Amino acid sequence: MKYHLDLRTFLLVSALASPQLSFAESIQLPDIGESQHEQAQLPDLSGVLVDGNGAVLGNGESITVVNSAELLALLGSATPAVTVENTSEKLGKSNAAVSNLLTPLSAPPQYSFNNCYPFNIGSANTFSLNSAQLTCSNTYSATPIKLDSVIVGQSVGTNYNLLVYFYNHNTSALELKGGSTNTGNTDEFFSTVMPAGNYILYAVPQAGVAPINYAVGALGWSNYDAYESNENPSQATTANGASGNYVVTGNSDNPNDRDVFAYTAGSTQTVVQVRLTSTAHTLQVASGSSWVNLTPNGQTVSLTLPSAGATVYFQVRPTVGTTVNPLISYQLSMSNPPASIINYSVVGDVQPGWFPGTEVSTALTFNGTVVDQFNHAVPFAQNVVVRARTAEEGTVTESAPANASGNYSHTINLPECFGGETMLRWDYQYGVCWEVDYHDDQLHTYTFGLDAALGANVQYIHVCDATIRSDIDKSIECQ
Repeated sequence: MKYHLDLRTFLLVSALASPQLSFAESIQLPDIGESQHEQAQLPDLSGVLVDGNGAVLGNGESITVVNSAELLALLGSATPAVTVENTSEKLGKSNAAVSNLLTPLSAPPQYSFNNCYPFNIGSANTFSLNSAQLTCSNTYSATPIKLDSVIVGQSVGTNYNLLVYFYNHNTSALELKGGSTNTGNTDEFFSTVMPAGNYILYAVPQAGVAPINYAVGALGWSNYDAYESNENPSQATTANGASGNYVVTGNSDNPNDRDVFAYTAGSTQTVVQVRLTSTAHTLQVASGSSWVNLTPNGQTVSLTLPSAGATVYFQVRPTVGTTVNPLISYQLSMSNPPASIINYSVVGDVQPGWFPGTEVSTALTFNGTVVDQFNHAVPFAQNVVVRARTAEEGTVTESAPANASGNYSHTINLPECFGGETMLRWDYQYGVCWEVDYHDDQLHTYTFGLDAALGANVQYIHVCDATIRSDIDKSIECQ
């Protein structure tokens, strides 16, 4: 039997069976202006914080530092884009597609753009101009990435700002994502999470004295966490102390990654507690316009705010000297201080017992949930104190640390006791008589609370020994 396909059907089948190639279409971009972008203002970070010992925090790393040396190293070799005497003629040309590599079927096609110079992510275009002119660079990713865009190496007397756009393949619109407007020839840096597709980077001149030299480039990262991009205080991930306490799990996707969090205290809150747990990250706090390291790692640090309801900025960065691995995560908690304990219980290890009250042989377990002034659970609270007193060894006082949910469960191990009173008690479940030796006196007590604010002492019964008396049936002797 012969099969026949008409030409239209054949072309459709062929198209569905073939991989989608990048289009070599050249697109004319609209004119852009500096007025399209107003950079988010850096929050006021002049207020200083005080640590738990009353010392003012300060003299740390500058808030506005961009580690351009690391960025330049990561960018690797730059690609010369323009070295001209008459730049306007060169910028008028149309560039070919960056690459003919196959892209996923779900990815937008890769375009070339009129008056725009392509480069591969992980590299840069270098420009050498004889007058201050707008330049355009474009790059592409077939998958969503965190895009770190830069202008670096600006020559003396040069001042270029950076604007970063996403070209929307579906609407043909040029979408502004943000930019950087530092003064003078300071490096420009902007980070944002981008969908798959084409990215446009404009270098917008503010001033320039020939010869004008600079490089425009970008780095791309795929292993970014859910809070990106939060590279600086103006992009900070926000948290509100009146709404709850926070436990954040994140990572560093590259050596220059900085994760910034803005914690706004409740209107009556003057202290914030923070804790970082990681083997490869450092926690910093903004104080007096500096990033100040908070140590030690894995312990809760209390900070006194400049005023009630103030906002404090925390930054997590890779620890200097460590190799960045995106698979190594950190855990950051930000919270109100503990205010009280709810849902508490104290349980002995004699279950069920023979007497009213708490009966203990060798283990007394304290349970509860630590909450703040707004009744929110406090993660990793460290100031729960539990105490038990025995006639044998005196008073035992220990700490009961809470977990990420604010819950604690801590057992005090008690010494065995000997002698004391003896009583026959009937076991209704098994139908036997027990001979129970126990201490029932005021020396055996327990209490618990926050710091030194412990509750009243509660008496418990210390069971020393229990033996089944098979020679005794239930009678008036065995109650």
